[in-house]
Formats: sequence, structure tokens, C-alpha cells
Amino acid sequence: MSKSEGNSVLALEALQQNGPDPLRLFFMFGVPWKTRNYDKRIISEISRKTLSTLLNVYSFFASNANLDKFEFRGLKPSDDPLDQWILSRLNSTIRACNEYMESYLPHEAFKSIMDLIEQVSNTYLRLSRRKFWAEEMTDQKESAYSILYSILGKNIAAACPDTPLSLPNTFTDR
Repeated sequence: MSKSEGNSVLALEALQQNGPDPLRLFFMFGVPWKTRNYDKRIISEISRKTLSTLLNVYSFFASNANLDKFEFRGLKPSDDPLDQWILSRLNSTIRACNEYMESYLPHEAFKSIMDLIEQVSNTYLRLSRRKFWAEEMTDQKESAYSILYSILGKNIAAACPDTPLSLPNTFTDR
């Protein structure tokens, strides 16, 4: 990069355009021991695929849970294979993140969190919508709420060190 050639990136300008958390995630997403070129498209994609998706999942949960006056009283057991799958996926992600962080591979931990967010949004929520939209608070609906609450809480806790400005207060309006 050279200022005289016009291909330099001003830090304050990058922060104003992208926000601090997407920029931080961009640098975390890359392998630390390799050089990385600044790429607005990748920053936008990380912001859209990770932060926006996670906040949209939370918004879906919060709006429906508030309508149903859901109160979390612990994780409810479920016989539904979809619920069991997503809980297994959550536990696998937590285990993988711990192993990656202990091995000094934060970029791999972040990738596993991104994968879980995508699976919750694109698979679990899409296939579970009928549970959330049921008229009454059934056992299935309460179980789905408790599972989604647990996933969001653990995912947000895992992502908070990397996104200290976007996510720490997410659960405060619930």
C-alpha cells in the first residue's frame, strides 16, 4: 500500500464505512500468519452473514417470545430429531471453539461459530417455524423457545470477545 499511489486505506474511514466489529471480524477471520489485503466485499459479507444473521435470528426469537410471554426456565427436553440435531451441533461447536482457542487458532473458532449461525438461521428456524407460530404454548413450542434461547445465549457469549460493540447488550431487551 502506498499513499502516493492512492491504494492505501485510512483506518478512520474504514471504521466509519464498516463499523468496528465487522472490521475486527475481518481481521480475525484471516489466518494470522498470512498477509491479508483489505477487501470491502469480504467485510460486507462477514457483516451480512454473521452479525446481521445473528441479530435477525435474535429478532425473530424476541418478537415471538415476547408475544407468547415466554420465560426461560431451563432447557426443555425434546424428542424432535431437529431439536436434538441443533443441540448436538451447538455442543460440537462449543467443543470445537474451545479446542481452536486453546490451539491459538481463533480464525477457526470464528468459522465454526459462523457455520452454526448459518445452520440455525437457514435450517433450524426454517424447519421449526410452525412450532413458533402455534396458537398455544405447547410442549414443542416451549422446547423450541428454550433451545433457541440457549443457542442465542451461548453463541452471543462466544462471539462477544470478537464483537464487543454489537452483541453484549443484545439480550437486555428480553
